[in-house]
Amino acid sequence: MESFFKEPLELQKLLDQLTKGQFPFSSEQGTASLFPDSNWIQNYVQSLLKERIPEAVPAQWNPQPEVFETHRSVFVRFELPEEIDPYMLKIRVYPASLQMEGWGEREYKVKLPALVSANRSKAVMKDGIVEIRMPKTSRKGNGKELYLNLY
Repeated sequence: MESFFKEPLELQKLLDQLTKGQFPFSSEQGTASLFPDSNWIQNYVQSLLKERIPEAVPAQWNPQPEVFETHRSVFVRFELPEEIDPYMLKIRVYPASLQMEGWGEREYKVKLPALVSANRSKAVMKDGIVEIRMPKTSRKGNGKELYLNLY
């Protein structure tokens, strides 16, 4: 792991410059003894960050959507784990497919059983279940990003 400070006494010099020698432990009084190894500060902060900010999304999560259709619409339902912020989920509807992303660099695509109207599609989430309703259409159109409505 590379240290933020290149030299062991670089932190001491920086503190002396910032405080104009008025720091309680200036160089004459032994800043070096206060910070014998400047790497410990960086290591401590990085370990705190790892503890407090775990991976945002479990790597093994795969949505396993339920896809079904009625005579008017195509529906896609899946459970969204608590670790995933619903506001970070991006849902894009295309005439023949659905694309979801928002958990790290991962992207998930669903092939739809019929052509749908992206402009009239809706996405809602209630009790951790995301449901996307896409009205069927007979003509191809453009894609659209949906905003998730939370209930």
